[in-house]
Amino acid sequence: MLIFASGLIAAAAQSPLPLAIPAGILILGLGFKNLKALYLICIVLIPFSTEVQFGSLGTDLPAEPAMWLLTGLGMVYFLRNAKNIEGALLRHPISIALLFHLTWLLLTTVTSSYPSTSIKFFLAKLWYIIPFFALTTILLRTKLDLHKVILAIALPLTVVLLYCLIRHASLGFSFEDVNQAMAPFFRNHVTYAALTSIVLPFLLVGAFSFRQNSWWRYALLFTSIISLVAIQTSYTRAAYGSLFIAALYVVVMRLKLTKHALILAMALVIAFGTFVVSNNRFFNFAPNYNKTVTHTDFDNLLEATYKLEDISTMERVYRWVAGSYMSAEHPVVGFGPGNFYRFYKGYALESFRTYVSDNPEHSGIHNYYLMTVVEQGWPGLVFFVILFCTGLITAEKAYHRTKKKSVKLAIIIFSSSLVVNLSFQLMNDMIETDKAGPWFFLCLAGIVVLDLQNRLDGSWVQEVKSEIPSVP
Repeated sequence: MLIFASGLIAAAAQSPLPLAIPAGILILGLGFKNLKALYLICIVLIPFSTEVQFGSLGTDLPAEPAMWLLTGLGMVYFLRNAKNIEGALLRHPISIALLFHLTWLLLTTVTSSYPSTSIKFFLAKLWYIIPFFALTTILLRTKLDLHKVILAIALPLTVVLLYCLIRHASLGFSFEDVNQAMAPFFRNHVTYAALTSIVLPFLLVGAFSFRQNSWWRYALLFTSIISLVAIQTSYTRAAYGSLFIAALYVVVMRLKLTKHALILAMALVIAFGTFVVSNNRFFNFAPNYNKTVTHTDFDNLLEATYKLEDISTMERVYRWVAGSYMSAEHPVVGFGPGNFYRFYKGYALESFRTYVSDNPEHSGIHNYYLMTVVEQGWPGLVFFVILFCTGLITAEKAYHRTKKKSVKLAIIIFSSSLVVNLSFQLMNDMIETDKAGPWFFLCLAGIVVLDLQNRLDGSWVQEVKSEIPSVP
């Protein structure tokens, strides 16, 4: 009866949205009965999710409503089981660093230059942190749990990638038509490459956590090959660079050089930033408006990139210059989370303007670290850097503390995926999107669990099942 009534309402409203009511009720019931099943379903939905606009409200269906539901049920779970939550989880350095990051985000929401946007941003942050960090520390306790997560992303991703590759093949794998081939599951080739690159460690490294010669190992290796083909034909420079950095990081971690690598990376960034800003050298990067155009051939794009004639790269520079001026005006608390777009054009320089600077799609600054400074001030960036540095350093310590191959593989999965995600943010601002955000917090949570189990009881084995009380 409910399905029939929803169908009538949908027909009358000429909208498919009412049809989601029966599905929502069923998923809600499942969540109360089995929280882990809803968690895995949420992961399954991520590759299928697509952006939908309802007037001024934009969301990603069906993944974000599932995240909202998981957030609500997660809060109920933690309230009812507060006494049973291990204190070690709350006292872990990554958890503490995340709490400082979130607290500063709330403070800058209160001081925001446009509070309504910042409140939405803060709430969106919660439906990434609660399901994918807090609940992950409870629901992902064994090797078997990790296998379920791997399969929950591998199976739907394979379907979506094959769909996109077939569509792209019908277009001759054209660089010009790459965004068309990604519809409707991805906004553009960058989000397509981001999700595929970020989860590749779960597929490729994860395959070797399954039994040798098992069907699942071969299936995951097949999906890894499909993923590499998808990344190659996405023509996304950030994906190529991010995977290289992640592979380099694994070597660095094995050599116990993570701290040194992080210090070196920060020193290089500070040195480059100081050099560019001093004596206004950044004006040397101003583009030639008539020569900075969109390229329809990938080889031409690569050539145009180092000649500073690629429109996507130079549009980033246009926004980065505006962002630097914004950060100078509000260095402590920034303009408030989510507010870069609302204010940046007033700080942009005409000499850096490109053909796409009108920005009708309301895209952001395309550098998550600079965006954090602009919206949350320099302390916001410091808290974020402390968060991911704590995660990577903890991963290295846990890797060298254990002698179990399964634990080492799991640490490589979480830490290398985290590095891919962080590297992507150098040229994008995607941590608050459904394709990248869940994996950032899930990887941090996975490192917390492995570190604690490694130091405490070492229960990360195939046969042990994690019995998690369902939400009453």
